[in-house]
Amino acid sequence: MRYLEKRRGFGLSKCSVPEMVEHEMSEHHESQREKGQVWILSKDAGHEWRVLLLKTKPERGSFWQPVTGSIEAGETIQKGALREAIEETGLPPMKNIEALGFDFSFQGKWGAAHETAFYYETYAGCPKATLDPREHTDFQWAKPSAAFELLHYEPNRQALTQLIRKLEKISSKKTNTEWK
Repeated sequence: MRYLEKRRGFGLSKCSVPEMVEHEMSEHHESQREKGQVWILSKDAGHEWRVLLLKTKPERGSFWQPVTGSIEAGETIQKGALREAIEETGLPPMKNIEALGFDFSFQGKWGAAHETAFYYETYAGCPKATLDPREHTDFQWAKPSAAFELLHYEPNRQALTQLIRKLEKISSKKTNTEWK
């Protein structure tokens, strides 16, 4: 399966979209359903980053993934993604939800879809997620490197790679300012 190239901006206000990485695929079409993918972050007791993964129900494939959900009519992609993340986990952001700078198109069960990735940090300590039992059976907070191995779909791994790069930049900036 091949995935859509990333595009700068994509109508997201109040989101900084980082420099894009090239991906193969065709242009986005208006007939595609819009979806949001949200990576929720927390710091564990040792102040290390963890990402939240949700396990889908057996009838949905029984695999691990970040929060994903459909954008409703009249919502911006950013607001819809945030709504989905809170509905599916009960975990609010500590700061604004941010665009990850990664999006892709795919052919799913319900037709063509376009998914845009976001991330945000929630409470420290890897809190318990409140799951919607109609969609998910379990959750786990995983080290980003371990999460990579658990993900079922390649676009999720590509988005996680972007997130890991962002986290490395954040960590190096903090380390550089601590030495000044």
